[in-house]
Formats: sequence, C-alpha cells, structure tokens
Amino acid sequence: MGLLIDVLASRLMFGANLADRCNSLLDEAWGGLADSAAEMVYLHDLAGKILAVNRAAELVTGYRREELCGQRLGDLLSPESSDLIRHMIARSLGSGSRTSYEVTLIRRDRTRVHLEVTSRLLFEKGRPAAVLSVAQQSLRQKLTDTDFRLLKSIVTSSNDAVLIAELKPDDPLGGKIIYVNEAFTRMTGYAPAEALGRTPRLLFGPRTDRSQLNNVRQALAAATAARVELVNYRKDGSAYWVDINFMPIVEENGRFAHWVAVQRETTSRRQAENLERDRNRILELLARNEPLKTILDHVAGMIEHQCPDLRCSILLVKENRLVPAGGAPAPADTLAKLQILENPPQGEPAPSYRELLPGPMSGSTWSVPILSGTGNVLGAFVFSCSVARKPSEAELEVIGKAGRLAAIAVEQRQLTEKLAHQAHHDALTGLPNRSLFEEKLNQALAEARSSGRKLAVMFIDLDRFKQINDTLGHQVGDSLLQQVARRLGSCLRRTDVLARMGGDEFTVLLTELEDYKYSLVVAQKLLDSLRAPMHVDDHELFVSASIGISGYPRDGRDAATLQRNADSAMYRAKNLGRNNYQTFSPEISAMALESLEIENALRHALEHKEFQLRYQPQKTIGGRLAGLEALLVWNHARLGLISPSQFIPVAEESGLIVPIGAWALEQACRQRALWQQLAPSRVKVSVNVSAVQFTRKGFVESVARALAESNLDAALLELELTESVIMRDVQKSAKQMERLRALGVSLAIDDFGTGYSSLSYLRMLPIDTLKIDRSFLCEVDTDPHTLPLLKAIVALAHSLKLTVVAEGVENQRQLDALRSVGCDQVQGFFISEPQNPDAVLKLLEQAKEEAAARGATCAAD
Repeated sequence: MGLLIDVLASRLMFGANLADRCNSLLDEAWGGLADSAAEMVYLHDLAGKILAVNRAAELVTGYRREELCGQRLGDLLSPESSDLIRHMIARSLGSGSRTSYEVTLIRRDRTRVHLEVTSRLLFEKGRPAAVLSVAQQSLRQKLTDTDFRLLKSIVTSSNDAVLIAELKPDDPLGGKIIYVNEAFTRMTGYAPAEALGRTPRLLFGPRTDRSQLNNVRQALAAATAARVELVNYRKDGSAYWVDINFMPIVEENGRFAHWVAVQRETTSRRQAENLERDRNRILELLARNEPLKTILDHVAGMIEHQCPDLRCSILLVKENRLVPAGGAPAPADTLAKLQILENPPQGEPAPSYRELLPGPMSGSTWSVPILSGTGNVLGAFVFSCSVARKPSEAELEVIGKAGRLAAIAVEQRQLTEKLAHQAHHDALTGLPNRSLFEEKLNQALAEARSSGRKLAVMFIDLDRFKQINDTLGHQVGDSLLQQVARRLGSCLRRTDVLARMGGDEFTVLLTELEDYKYSLVVAQKLLDSLRAPMHVDDHELFVSASIGISGYPRDGRDAATLQRNADSAMYRAKNLGRNNYQTFSPEISAMALESLEIENALRHALEHKEFQLRYQPQKTIGGRLAGLEALLVWNHARLGLISPSQFIPVAEESGLIVPIGAWALEQACRQRALWQQLAPSRVKVSVNVSAVQFTRKGFVESVARALAESNLDAALLELELTESVIMRDVQKSAKQMERLRALGVSLAIDDFGTGYSSLSYLRMLPIDTLKIDRSFLCEVDTDPHTLPLLKAIVALAHSLKLTVVAEGVENQRQLDALRSVGCDQVQGFFISEPQNPDAVLKLLEQAKEEAAARGATCAAD
C-alpha cells in the first residue's frame, strides 16, 4: 500500500480549482492506476469531505461512486475512527510523510469492516489541500465474525495491556503503534488517539534497561518471542515495572510485519522485593552495630528506591534541636523551619507529615516525624520533590516502615550509648569508674611523656564510712557519697579527672603540672571541702578522708605503678590517724606489704581448709527457689571472716585463684550431688569462674573431672563468667564456652552492665543466663532513665531466649520494679542471705513439698 500511495500522489497534480477536477480525477490524472488497484483508494479534503474514490471503494462500502463523492468521511466511520483521523491529520501528516493506522468503516448494510489505512497529505501551492488514502481489509477482518467478537472481547476486557506495532526490519521496536486496548490506557495514561501512530519509545525513560531492549530487538528480528521485565514510564512521567511478552505476528503470506506485546504491571511485587531486601540489609547493619549514619543512609536509600522522585534527608533531635544525621543534605532554610514546626504541642500526637512551602525549584518539601515506641519525636524525615504535590498514601506507607526502622536504629544506639556510659561511669555519682579512669590516666601519661610535664594520682578513701552505711542504711550512705562527689569535684579544674573506684573510694588525676607542690595544695582543698557537715534526710553527718598521692615520673612511669603507690600512700594516711594526705615514699609500701601478707595467708588457708562455701538462693519473681550461687568465704584463724573483695585480687595476681577456684568448683559439685540424693530437684548451683581459671589450659577438663568425681548431673551446674573475661578475646572465649556447653553445663554472664555491655556480642555466645549487676538497681526509684534501661535489657535478653537474673535486690521497691519489667529471677539480701549447706537442704525439701502440693492441686482441678 505504501508504494501505491506514493505513485498515485506523485501523478496527482492539482490545478487551480481542485473541486472541479475531482469527478474525472481518477481516470485522467492517474491513468486508471487507481481503478485497477484491489485496494480501496479515496481522496478527501481537510474537512473530511470525500472528493474521489476508485471502483474498489464500491465493493468495500456497498455505495456507488457517485454516492460516496460529496459524503463526509466521518459519516462512514465509527466515532473512534473519526477521532483518530482528525488526530492523524493534526499531528502525524504535517510533515508530508505517510502514516498507517486502522479504522472501522460502516457499510451501507450497517455491517462493519476493519480497514488498514495508509494516508498521505497532498499540497496545493505549498499549502495542505487534501488527504490521499489507500485501504485494505485488516487481518482481523479475515476472521469469522464470531472469532473476531470473541477475540475482541478477550483483548478489550483483559487486565493485561496489549499493544500491536509495525515491525520495522532495521529497528523492530521503531515501528508505529497500530493498536492498544483499554488496559494499556489505564496502565500508561495514554489514550488510543495519543498512542496510535507513535513508536513504543514513548514508554521508555532513563531507567529503562537498554540491554533488555536490545535482546527484544534481536528476538523480533529473528521472528522469535521474548519476555523481559522493564521499567517503563507513564504519561505523567512516573516510572513503573512491567513484565512484557513480545510475539511476532505472522501474516498470511508468511511475513512478519507486526508484533504484539502483552504487558502486566509488576511494580508492587518489585517494590515489595526491594523493600524486603533493603529492610533485611538495614537489620543486618543493626545486628553488626554499624555506625548510625551508615544505617540512616540506608534507610534514606530505601525510601528513595521505593519513591524515585523524592530526595530524603534524616534529622535527629540533639540538645532540643534537629541536626542532619543521614541521607541527602537538608537545605538550611528547611532546618530553620523544622526547629519551630517539628515538635507538636504537649499532649498532641505528632502529625503524619507537614508541608514546608515553598519547596526547591517551585516543587514541594514535607517533613515526617520519626517517633519512638512511646510516641516521642526522635527526629524527622525531610523530603523534597520537584513537583508541587502532597505525598501519596503509598509513599506515606513506605515512609512509615522506614520510620520504624530508623526509630529502632536510633533507640538501639541510645541504649548502646547508655550502656557504654554505664560501663564507664559510676551509676550512683555519675563519675568515671575505674576503667575510664585508667583509660584517661594512660592518655595523660602519653601526653606527659611527650610534653615533659608532670602529673599526679590521688587515692581518696572516706574515713569510717562503713559505720555510717551500716548504722543508717544504704540509702543514707548513697546520698552521702553523692554529696561527697559534688564537693570533691568543686575543687578541681576542668582538665582534672575525679572518679569513683567503688564503695567509698575515689581517685583524682591532676594533669599538666609544673610542680608536685600543686598536688599538695589540691589535696588540702579536698580535705577542707569535707569539713562542713552534710545533711541527709534528718541526719547531720560529718565525714573526713584519707588521701594518698603519687607523681609521674617521680613515683612511677606507668599507670599500674602510680595507682599502687598512691594506694600505699593512702593506707599510710589511714595509719597516721586519718583525715590527712600523704605522698608516696619508697620506704613504706603498705599495699605491697598487705598483698604479700594476704598471699602467704592464702597459701596457708588452702592447706588448713580455712575456705568455706555459702549458697545464696535465687528465686523466681513469684518467690519459688530457682537457683543457688556458691559464694567463697575465708574464715581466717586470726582475722575472722574476710571478704572476697579483699583476697580475690591477690589470689588472681599470684595465681592462687586456680587451686582456690578448683576447690570451690569441686566442693560445690559434691554438695549439690549430696542434696540431690536427699531432696531431688532441678535447682542449679552456680559457681563463679575467674579470668585466670577460664583462660588456663585444662579448665574444661577440670570441670568434667569435678562432675565425674561427684557423680553430679551436668544440667545442675551453672558457671558464671564476667563480661571482662569474655571480651578479652570474644572468638576464643566463644570456642571455650562451646566446649563447656558440650559437657551439659549452663553458662551465665555475671555483672552485666559493669564492663563492655555490648549488645552485639550476646548473640555470638552460647549463654543461658544474663545476670544484671546490682548497680542498675541503685536509682531505680529516683532516676527516671533506669527503669526503661532495665526494661530494654530484659527485652533484649528475652529476644535471645536468655533467663534474666537481677543481683543485689535490697528492698521492695527494687523487687516491684524488676517485676514490672518482666525480670525472671532475683537475688540479694532482701530475698535471702547466703546460707550454709544444712539451711539450703531445708529450702530444697520445702521447695519439693510445695511442688508436690501444687501438683496435687492441679490433679484435683
């Protein structure tokens, strides 16, 4: 048809009066060529009035030639076809090239025929004058009416978009679209009149995979089908994923002149897959404890993957202001607006989003709050879009999911920082603890070595504080320690360090000294600050201190030596009547003498069986006996009962802890086996393991030997390890713990919260129990942050299937708090003091009777 219309157009020459020549146009101008053609040939003016037709038109339409001339072409066509032709004249024919399309013609007998039409615009004196068209029956017209109606119904009503286009040999995807169904319009936004005559390139955009398109071209060129998944673009510019089947259409003569594409949108599935992939990636980053900015950058990226036309910035609340924390940079003017807008009035819920207008480049900007689990504003997302609009429901849903991930990341980081602060600060006074003090001391020593300056270390011990604590109680003692800490701190420079080492012991680090005499001046100021009475509740209390001082480099060149010598000087101050300070002198080292004395006494104690075990009950939150912790007691022949805090450090330093620990383990196993014979139960006995024991070669074998010799079921033994023991080498510790677990014993982390308090290492270790240190309970009823912290730790442990035991429970308020956060078991003097073996046997017999009574009650019910 294309060749015929070109030949006819080239032979048709318009005169001065087009209308007068139309009746004889076909015979005279074309020399009978049109009448001899099998295709219908017709000519109409730009208003649609038919000017001339050939003989084939009579066969196709059922009208005589003279009846057709003068009629409006639109009267012979379906309304859709009339609109299509007007669109073609207006858009496709302006260049003078030919174009192809399909129309539906209504015959004289009112039946319909589908025609494939090729048209070309003709010019007269350089101006458009008429349209020349050649038409033949469409391939689909050759189907039976029943087949066609069935096929049309299927294609028209299909939920899949259908597109048919010409297959150009040089570019299979470059042919013009000749058919689209209603689903295509719903999917893309293009009406048939807007798509027909154009190429499929109208659907392609920046994210359309060119390599996939090349695969389709190669398949169609080889007359084979292809299936791809692509990103296409709607009329409004929005991107969408689509699964497309391309199939070449075979003509009757065996040629492939057209292809059909059946398209099914897969945006929701792809978005869900991408969302799940991004979510899992973020959770993986959370589990690895990656930097918060890295995690928030991934959260912003997740939103931008789902909503490609948005740019996401993440801001977090810091010191009552919003500061950038991840994602794209936020404009400064937006930050200023958010400082005012982001926090809702007290008592009002945070809005789902706020519009911040005007946006960049006349677009739109909105903010969406990031909320904690309790509804507090942790921060905000800021979104910018080049189009002025509101967020869609789908976008808000994605942002909501991202907000929950961001909140988890922020709250986890806050908890980690809280635990890290707890690990390096004293819970009661807020001062640095031993580990942080030693870290700062080592840093100061490195600076002093390079600068040549001096520094001083002070050990401060309150005089007769134990008497106040024992007489008036721990609450009064704790309040007194807090006041002491404030007074001592008021005497120091900002560059100095005050730390609490535990109990009533404090340390001071004085840096950048020109002369050691300055340390003496400070020591006197510290003593003077304590002279005024302190008031706690209704008590007026007086307290003094003994201070020992050592200096670098005079008294030592490393942290351990300086601390040991300051401690020795402090004991000298005690011996000299208290309430004074003393500098270290090499002639008298009280600490060294005491350590040597304790070490010798320990060797004697092992030989003369001066050690004993007491067992402190662990009970469920409901009061049932759940476990027994073996506590080592030294009953010295001259000094009486000596606390483990006094001799365990010496035992560890001297290596005596190995035989002492082995004795304690063997004794606890034998005693538990004996109880099992007299009062069978599943109550475990737990034994503390020191760092020296745990890392010593043959420790696992010693545990196996103790179990075998006592004939104790391994399931009744639990070993307690501190965080500091494990964190020295986590991987090596994990392997050692796996070997212990293989014996059948249980493992517990003791004093959780006083060491590294890392959330990430717990999931790596084969542990059964997490024991919360007693320091967490100190301010449970006064510090509003303590209870949420306890709740978070319990929830974390439960998520890892761990049993949680709280140590050091001393009053009802602490017990109630632990009950409210879901703690499993409790231990402390308020629950029960340590018991001798005979008293424990009575507890086990009582527990057995109570269990039997409960069983009888259940049976009766």
